[in-house]
This record gives sequence, C-alpha cells and structure tokens, in this order.
Amino acid sequence: MSRHLVACVLADRAALALANAKLYAESQRLSKAKSEILAVTSHELRTPLNAIIGYASLLEDGITGPVTEAQAAQLRRIGSAAKHLLSLINEILTLASIEAGKQQLDLEEIDLVSTLREVADMAESSAAAKGLRLETRLPAGAVMITTDATKLRQVVLNLLSNSVKFTAEGSVTLAVDWSEAEVAVSVADTGIGIAPEHLDLVFEPFFQEDHRNVGQASGTGLGLAVSRELARLMGGDLTATSTRGVGTVFQLRLPRQPEPAPAGS
Repeated sequence: MSRHLVACVLADRAALALANAKLYAESQRLSKAKSEILAVTSHELRTPLNAIIGYASLLEDGITGPVTEAQAAQLRRIGSAAKHLLSLINEILTLASIEAGKQQLDLEEIDLVSTLREVADMAESSAAAKGLRLETRLPAGAVMITTDATKLRQVVLNLLSNSVKFTAEGSVTLAVDWSEAEVAVSVADTGIGIAPEHLDLVFEPFFQEDHRNVGQASGTGLGLAVSRELARLMGGDLTATSTRGVGTVFQLRLPRQPEPAPAGS
C-alpha cells in the first residue's frame, strides 16, 4: 500500500472518529438538557399538587365547614388523583436525577429482614383492599447488609405495588435468600403475567403492556424503570421471570457489602 493511500485511509478514520466523538458529545448534551428540563418541570409541578392534596384533605375533614358524604367522596377522588400524579412526577424526577448522575448513595448497615417487614406493612392495606394475601417468607433472624435503606425501600415498595396492581386474585409473596456475598429479594404474584417478548421492555421508561382485554388498569410505565436504575446504582440488578396467566417473579439482587467507590469519584 502506497504512503499516499495509507495517509488517505488514516485521514478517513480520523475524520470518522472525530464525527463519532461530536455525535456522542451532542447526545450527552441533549440527554443532560432533557434530564434538567424534566427535573425543573417536576419541581414546579409538585408544589401546586401538594397544595391540591392538602386543601382537598382539609375540605374532606370538614375543617372549613360541614360537607355531605357525596361531597366527601368527590374530595377523596380529587386527593387520590392528585397523589397518583404526584407519584408519577416523583418517579420522573428520580429517573431524571439518575440519568444526570445526581443520585448519590447514603450507605449504612441495616437489618434487611426488619426493613422488608416495614415495607410489607406499607403495602398491606392496598393488598387487603383487593382481597389479596400479602405473604412474607423471611428468616427469623437478622440479615445484615450495607446499602442505601431509602432506595431499597423504594424499590421493594414499587415491586409490591406493581404486583398488587396487576393481580386480581390470589397472593403476592415477599421472600429473601442470602449468601455471604449477596442477597436476593423476590416479589412473586399470581397475576396476569408478562408476555415473553416484553420481559425486558417492562424495564424501559414509559413502556406499558396493553391489559385492557383482561380488565386490568395500566401503570405509569416508570416504576420498574426507576427500580432497575436504583438497583444498579446500589451495585445490584433487577430481573423478572413470568408466565402468562400464572404470575410474575421480580428478583432484586444486591451485594451485602458494595464495592468501594473509585478513588477521586
């Protein structure tokens, strides 16, 4: 190969590498801008929504004057809808902050078993309202891990809430397995299941299966995406297995002792 041809090939490769670098830098800039816009918008929406929830609660409690039962029922619906919107906004804000690299871990040593019992108690009322059994299969003794307790609670509560939402009858079961190196928290349900081709897609932001033909309400399409991102931020992962008409099992795997952050990070 002549020197001229070699020089041309090298020049083409350099130009291609430069173009790819520019495209990558632009995509990163756009991603950061998107995350910042979502974060600002979410913050601006949360304030009026909290006010709506607060005032609806005051009216329902009769603080500003007596209300009829019919009026109280309408106020409860207002409050419920506002809380649903607020949860969606909080999930968008969390996802945006993760994508922007602004989520930090607050590590502490906790008893995983007692933490999971607390989360199960939070989900008990929603399961009971649908006539579902919320079962726990947890060890009698403590299982100590070092992790971010707040994010752990958020992920497990998301999984329990998701299973309750898409289970019409039967049960939702929270269980844990552990070894010296890691723990595996599973949430199993007897719900409608997930189509095989959608098992990975359910963790994508805003993806929702069409459940209208089975009479099930849709979710926001963010809970599982946020949960997987938080799981990976904590050094673990979140996966799912499912059989249509039988149920779904979500499994959260976390290290018992996370890897130390790189120096200078």
